[in-house]
Amino acid sequence: MKKRMAGVLAVLLGMSLLLCSCRIQEDMASDNGQKTKVSSEEIKRQAWLQMIQPAAYSNAEGLNLEKGAYISVIGKGESGPFWNTVEKGAEAAKEDLNRILGYTGKEKIKVTYSGSGTENNVEEQINILDEEIARYPIAVGIAIADVKAGTVQFDMAAENDIPIIAFDSGNSYEGLMSMVATDNEGAAGEAAAHMAEELPEGGSILVFASDFRAESLLLREKGFQTAAAEYPNLPVAGVYYLNRLEEQKEGMIQEIENGTYEKPEGVEKTEEGVQPDSISQEMTMDYLLKKNPEAKGCFIMDGSAVPAVLEAMERTDTDLSVIGFDVTKRNLQELEAGKIKGLIVQNPFGMGYATVIAAARAYLGLGNEAEVNTGYTWVTKKNLKEKSVQQILY
Repeated sequence: MKKRMAGVLAVLLGMSLLLCSCRIQEDMASDNGQKTKVSSEEIKRQAWLQMIQPAAYSNAEGLNLEKGAYISVIGKGESGPFWNTVEKGAEAAKEDLNRILGYTGKEKIKVTYSGSGTENNVEEQINILDEEIARYPIAVGIAIADVKAGTVQFDMAAENDIPIIAFDSGNSYEGLMSMVATDNEGAAGEAAAHMAEELPEGGSILVFASDFRAESLLLREKGFQTAAAEYPNLPVAGVYYLNRLEEQKEGMIQEIENGTYEKPEGVEKTEEGVQPDSISQEMTMDYLLKKNPEAKGCFIMDGSAVPAVLEAMERTDTDLSVIGFDVTKRNLQELEAGKIKGLIVQNPFGMGYATVIAAARAYLGLGNEAEVNTGYTWVTKKNLKEKSVQQILY
């Protein structure tokens, strides 16, 4: 029932965004009385901001920061569709602050975005965090790549009265001022409900993600497992993280040596046995699909893991109902081709924007909500071309 209600709310949200965009385009007029069209970027911006709850984090009113204040925003990656859109949201919040406060030139509030060159590079992210704290920003927003990392740096920030805002993915550090993110458990739970719709006759489900260290993905795993348990005919056969596939090699090697799994071409076998170093990630992915021939569905918990899973499906001629996360060019292509049945689309613009607002509030001592929900949308081939959906794609 809860999952059904979430679907209804998503539809209502889409309708409200569509009506809002129509009003924006139709009602705004120029000084000479002629109607003017608002740019598609402005329509997108309004759609993204309206997804943020509480609404106080969707605008920069009442945040009287001093001239030249500096806020640092650190993502898990330097670039890519998701992180580029986070940066765009952070920049929009900065522009709104400067416009409202009337700051120009050197007086302007400064917001910088940075991230590791390779997504989820924990060591590089920590080095960036060290460098940013040394610059004494008024606050730092960070998408924490590893739930176990950053404690020393967060303590140092606290000693220097630099509040830390987590966004996208956090950890259990008690000093975090706010968490700005998707409702990851709820979104993954909705994915399970849609999987049940895709597989009315049931079947086991495989779950894949890129990085076991990210809290956001651990929450999605929890949300999916909890919701899937409501459907006895949809057992989760396995949960696999791409940066933990080494653990799967042992079983693969044992089966090769027992003769129950055919040795892939290129795998070396000496007198000592199968050599682990000769087994690639692609071989391991193929093994996981082949050892689960009864699987009917696949939930891919982040966009980074989608290519590896789909390519393994092609190599092994495996047919699964796939539900994924996030917007990438490939994800949308596979959605239109029918290889992906649906996508949970997050709101990275809203994350960037609300993170800067939360950072400003923390510095000014205005208090913050423990959790700021930036929203998500269920996207399928059927609704992909609808205006309300096109407005939230990034």
